[in-house]
Amino acid sequence: MYVLDTSALLSRHMPDGPCAITHLVLDEVRDERSHDFVTSHLSAGTLVVCDPGPEAIERVRNEKRRSGDDLSEADISVIALAYEHDGTVCTDDYGVQNVAERMGVSWLSTKTRGIQTVVTWKKRCPGCGRTYDSESDYVCEICGTQLKRILTKRRR
Repeated sequence: MYVLDTSALLSRHMPDGPCAITHLVLDEVRDERSHDFVTSHLSAGTLVVCDPGPEAIERVRNEKRRSGDDLSEADISVIALAYEHDGTVCTDDYGVQNVAERMGVSWLSTKTRGIQTVVTWKKRCPGCGRTYDSESDYVCEICGTQLKRILTKRRR
């Protein structure tokens, strides 16, 4: 099963084979052209709407925390559905690709080359240099400077 995120729908990418989206992705489709694209595929039965279970969602949230990627709830639902059904995520979002890769979930880029390495992000204060995990607040607790996201690890 292919699980499409919003970027795949906006590019009107529909792979051959069973395709699914989550309700959260469906809610993000607002422009008329993409809405018509989704509606026509739903009517034809080439696209279904379903949602992942809470265990898969929690598994993705845990991996998101470890990676430091910024993902929306819709992004999390897409990866979780693909994880549950041993599917393939269709996305151009590098954060989605990164977390999917870390979880062993296959992904397919729709218009871009896609990620070449798996990365881990942290936050660092440019004022005093202190580093924080990715879930930390946006302001340094020592000096009050706004934190910046930095790349800390790469894996091929």
